Amino acid sequence: MNYKEIKIKVKHEDADIASYVFIENGSEGVSVIDANDVLEILNSKTSWDYYDKSLEILDTEQAVISGGFAEDFDEFILFKEIEKAVGYSPKMFAEVRPVEDWSNSWKDSFSPMDFGKVVVVPVWLDGNYDKTKVLIDPGMGFGTGLHESTGMCLKMLSRLDLKGKSVIDIGCGSGILGIAASKLGSKNTTFIDIDEQAIASCKHNMTINNVKGTVIKGNLVDKCHDNFDVVLANLTADILIGLSSDLKRILKSNAIIILSGVISERKEEVISKYVSLGFSPIELSEEGDWVALSFGI
Repeated sequence: MNYKEIKIKVKHEDADIASYVFIENGSEGVSVIDANDVLEILNSKTSWDYYDKSLEILDTEQAVISGGFAEDFDEFILFKEIEKAVGYSPKMFAEVRPVEDWSNSWKDSFSPMDFGKVVVVPVWLDGNYDKTKVLIDPGMGFGTGLHESTGMCLKMLSRLDLKGKSVIDIGCGSGILGIAASKLGSKNTTFIDIDEQAIASCKHNMTINNVKGTVIKGNLVDKCHDNFDVVLANLTADILIGLSSDLKRILKSNAIIILSGVISERKEEVISKYVSLGFSPIELSEEGDWVALSFGI
């Protein structure tokens, strides 16, 4: 079975209307590659620690819109509709491609992952394991355990005694860290994320793991007013530095925080910030370009 992939180049300011025309003409979804959106984020310097330098030389004058249509779809119809909508003749490319069975082939890249006391298992490979098992549905996205920062968090977490402890997973994504905490014996676990799809992914993974907890959509400052024994935050250096005072606010005495998502060149900056607030470094772990840190207070 085949489908027709159509790509079109339009001016940056015409990306939205071109996308609408794609959908109106039957595209099964639309992809937009707009360099201006990427550069706006990079130039904000608020959340990007690590990115491909090639992003800095993207064409900011045009956006590329792509979509999938039936194999026999006449791309000339789409071309004329786009031309009418934007007022000029854009460049268009069309190619017939085979439809792969992604529902099965993408699974080949996943296998159980061992993190000390915890093993993260794709849901379709569920079975008996001699460690604490965390099931994950990678098809939902938002953190599978494959990234070094997630793995280091899990290893640090597995070395803690969580019995009777309250835990919060900040920027929970798939919920993998909070789910692991629950299965390692935490008394209660809170999951919080600002992204609606991440919240859906987290709830789905909690269900397949038979884990209960409090799930909050929103940011830490506005939505969380409890205190915790353990904080898990796999974010970025900028966000961790920005949240440092709020993290201190939600901690019980003798609490422990585990921070990850920090690139190596930013570790001293993060350590310095937390030490200045009275945190005591406990552990530092490095894998590749990434660092995870734990502190006590």
